[in-house]
Amino acid sequence: MGLHRPLRPLVALLMALRSDDAEERRTAAAGLADWDTARAVPFLTGALDDPVGEVRLHVATSVLRLTVDPVLNVRAEEVLLGLASGPAEPLRGDVLRLVASGAIADPKAVRLVRDRLADDSETVRVAAIRAARDRMLEDLAPAVTALLRDEVPAVRETAAEALGILFAFLGEHGGAEVEEAVSALQAVLEDPEGEVRGAAARALGLIGPPAAAPLLADAVVTALAAALERPEDRDAVVFGLFGQGERGVRAALDKVDLVPDPEPLAAHIALLGPPAIPLLAELLRDPRAHRVALAGLRRLGARAMSLVEPVALMVRQGGAAAREAALTLAALGPPALPVLARLLEDPVGRGPAAAAIPALGQTAASLVPDLAILAASTHPERLDAIRALVAIGPDALSELVELLDHGQYATRRAVLDVLEDAPQEELFAIPLRALFDPHPRIRGAAVRVLGAWREVARPVASELVGMLADDQPRVRAAAAWALGEIGRVRRPDPFARPWAPPGAEEALRSLLADPHPRAQREAAIALRKLGRQAAG
Repeated sequence: MGLHRPLRPLVALLMALRSDDAEERRTAAAGLADWDTARAVPFLTGALDDPVGEVRLHVATSVLRLTVDPVLNVRAEEVLLGLASGPAEPLRGDVLRLVASGAIADPKAVRLVRDRLADDSETVRVAAIRAARDRMLEDLAPAVTALLRDEVPAVRETAAEALGILFAFLGEHGGAEVEEAVSALQAVLEDPEGEVRGAAARALGLIGPPAAAPLLADAVVTALAAALERPEDRDAVVFGLFGQGERGVRAALDKVDLVPDPEPLAAHIALLGPPAIPLLAELLRDPRAHRVALAGLRRLGARAMSLVEPVALMVRQGGAAAREAALTLAALGPPALPVLARLLEDPVGRGPAAAAIPALGQTAASLVPDLAILAASTHPERLDAIRALVAIGPDALSELVELLDHGQYATRRAVLDVLEDAPQEELFAIPLRALFDPHPRIRGAAVRVLGAWREVARPVASELVGMLADDQPRVRAAAAWALGEIGRVRRPDPFARPWAPPGAEEALRSLLADPHPRAQREAAIALRKLGRQAAG
């Protein structure tokens, strides 16, 4: 009786361990890791003595993953320890990666990694640091700290990152080893390599202030604050400063004018949650820091409603910060709608408020009457008001349709221009109504809206066929373009086919004889988009 079928691949792998071909033995050894069976033990025992180091590596790895024989496991660990100190650099690195994954028990892993931290190869030293980090081998932290002075930048950078993780959040409780690491990382803030400096700053942020050494904590904050002078280091330095507690936060804010992007500072402040509100209130009063405060409030959202009035005051005062302040109000969500409604009545605040309302979308429906009044006015902010109405969508449909009956050409045109970038089936009534406008440019703009909406406009595309007979050549040309855009295939799809409403092809062919060259050209292009020949 033959072997049970599922065991045949296992038998083939075990037999391959005795092949004369080293590559075949290596492949077999690697494949055995997927088998959890004691049948492999006799074959693996002999294979651990294979003359090829890479084969021994894979056999030992498979043994440790199979966990079928404690004695064999010990032998496999000894093989790996031997490879880790052997002449083959790639194998030393491979063993360290196994250590990082937890394949070797801690006592032996510590010894192995400690030895490799002094390896002649920079690649192996980096792998050893990562193994110490991933296995959280805090006992090796002094040796990792010493590598902050390594001649190779990649080693110094990896060492800094590892120390930040090994001692994360231990600054207030760590002992002499933490203080030694913090002191060394402070010195690395002056490293010639930017990546190394950044890793050191982030590590200091993770570790936090060494409470038992206040002079050292002060020195770290001072060094980090000075590092803000280097633009390339600022994001990492801000992280480092905020990890130092209130003193670090204050140091960062004292030099806020050096930080052109307020988001990193704001992100760290927002992490504090509601306790950040008093600090943000203070920053709102500082002309240098109000951008940071506004960015922080946007991140907090509705939790920052207690500061809504100071932000609204910034909008009413106008100036460079007014629009950003209005956007901050919108970020607070629906609870800020009454404040935005009042701002729409303010001669200074109505523009920034209208520009911010689209961010609220349909949730700003209660502001439709106020926005409609502003949209129908002659104020320069009317375009922002129209954008807000379009963003609100169906709840503003009747007001947008009424604007099309407005006597001013500029208002009607503005509605269509805004609508072109906002395809919504619920707003079909607006461009369809404008197709009958007495002004040819308005009719042309309405046609272009439907063309820009592409597939969304297919339910009403038949209305464009009639526009191919408009008495204005610019409208006829626009209608041909729009039909081509609505019907053509845009994505590679073997099942997609061009589409056109009934009568479109015949009307486009008739337009090929139009007396106006532009209309002829657009008709020919549209026919090609629809998969039709322009002639014949």
